[in-house]
Amino acid sequence: MRAYKTFMVGLTAFLASAGLCLADEFRGKITKVDPAKKEVMVEGRGSGRGLALSFAVNGETRIQVGREPAKLEDLQAGDRVRLLFENRNNQRVALTINDLSLRRLLQPGEATAGNAPPPPVPVPQTPAAGPNTVSGRLIRVGVTEREIIVLTAQGGKETELTLLVPANAKIAHDEKPLKLEELKAGQQVTIRTEKRDGHLTAADIQSGSQTTAAMPASAENKPAENRRIEKLRQALKVADWILQQLDEQRGEPK
Repeated sequence: MRAYKTFMVGLTAFLASAGLCLADEFRGKITKVDPAKKEVMVEGRGSGRGLALSFAVNGETRIQVGREPAKLEDLQAGDRVRLLFENRNNQRVALTINDLSLRRLLQPGEATAGNAPPPPVPVPQTPAAGPNTVSGRLIRVGVTEREIIVLTAQGGKETELTLLVPANAKIAHDEKPLKLEELKAGQQVTIRTEKRDGHLTAADIQSGSQTTAAMPASAENKPAENRRIEKLRQALKVADWILQQLDEQRGEPK
């Protein structure tokens, strides 16, 4: 008999610690979020339609927007939520709050933790070219021939420009003098050109930051590319939301 009582006491303590003995579920739309009082008001839907309940939120409450962790301040009135809660001292305490609103998933610049997109990789900007100035990216440095080939973009077209480099040409990086052999393919350069004996030469070469070997998309293609990426990201969010709703509704009464 003593062993049976010991077992039941231990089982009850385990269930209570796991939050399983008194947990209940409520679904609905948020009508008010009060971070100061750490409270959220929800108007019931489905089996809870017609009920308007308040739920206390504490440090142990797990809040998610979709599948991403969030804070009480991230919730908004009008969001559709699913809560697991228990009654403590005549107060409903939220154990979990899951924000299921599709519009929250599609908001640009979502501020919830872990959901912010990574910052874009900066692309070196090509300075505006003057009458005798060209800007672009080095794609070849011929030390023996004292010749360089620069890929420039003017009028929306990429053009390879071959320039001779005289022995007295000024070459620098951030105002630090360089030798021709220190230039590397992939560097952004601004070059002052001049004609010598019928040949186009580089009189002054200013190099920029080292870039990756792969050429980035041209400037005019960047906005279209970014729009395609954003549309794909939103489509994936919608697909994830639909799958989540199917999981959520399997046990929901009709």
